[in-house]
Amino acid sequence: MESHENETTADPTANSPPDWDQHTEPLECPLCTYDLRYLTQSRCPECGYRFEWEELLDPARRLHPYLFEHHPEASTRCFFKTLLGGLRPLRFWQSLHPVQPSRPRRLVLYWALCSLTLLMPAIGTVLATAQTIAVQTRAIRSIWKTEVRKPTNARLALEMKQKHGSVEAWLDAEYPTTIPGVLVSFGKTTPAKFILAIVMAPFLPAVIPWLTAATLMIFVQSMRRAKIQREHVLRCAIYSFDMVFWISCLGVCAIGLVWMDMGSFQLLSARGVEKILKLQAAMATVLLLIGWFRLWMAYRLYLRFPHAFAVAFSSFVIVGLFMAAIAGFILFPP
Repeated sequence: MESHENETTADPTANSPPDWDQHTEPLECPLCTYDLRYLTQSRCPECGYRFEWEELLDPARRLHPYLFEHHPEASTRCFFKTLLGGLRPLRFWQSLHPVQPSRPRRLVLYWALCSLTLLMPAIGTVLATAQTIAVQTRAIRSIWKTEVRKPTNARLALEMKQKHGSVEAWLDAEYPTTIPGVLVSFGKTTPAKFILAIVMAPFLPAVIPWLTAATLMIFVQSMRRAKIQREHVLRCAIYSFDMVFWISCLGVCAIGLVWMDMGSFQLLSARGVEKILKLQAAMATVLLLIGWFRLWMAYRLYLRFPHAFAVAFSSFVIVGLFMAAIAGFILFPP
């Protein structure tokens, strides 16, 4: 199997194997756990991973200086340091090695915390839309009040009173002017599939790492690296796409920018909501493309895959098509 060749060092003994007569502790490949004992070459015969003996033998290298996975005693600080470290993908993936053990529970917790921030722009957009509807219905209510006072509409006014007790109660039910009222009315009159689609849409980025990890496992199988540990694959995907945190922050900023542009939240129109959605979509697209670049760096520097760019691009196409299909289902539910 073709594999990525590491640069040789100037000192020929710098990557020499240990003295196996003196070294009694077990030594396994960090990617596939193959027993490396008695090997003389710094390459795993099972998965093809190339390493340096020093990185496997030095216990100090097994703990990352700030990774969220490795430091439960300082979770908050290390959460943000991990997010900021990922903004420099070359340095980040050069500092993270498979020899540093993965802790799947902490890894999933990290992703859950990143994904929860997607609620911020989602809630903000929903509230902005509800406020827009509430402002518009105030104008409609004033028209209705004028119309029902006309003698020619006396029968209509009577029907309103019979149905809801008063004209004002009918207007409150049909044309609410508060955000909670708009949300309740929306829930009563909107098809359940459409509501489900609205709820699902903001969380589309949250499934990208899992889809990416699944596609990467296809390439792992095709390259006969079937015994590679799945937590390493998931690690690459999650740390590449923790950009959802920054997507969420910029999504909230988009709402604020449009609000400022419109002059007042009370004046936010349907055009303003459309601008919010377009701006959020543009920001998410740019940041997700950066995520795919980070994934390429992960394949090349962490997993040390051959043809890392081709693998990253192929997984980008596969996941992109799958996401497009999901988006189509959300936008046009059957």
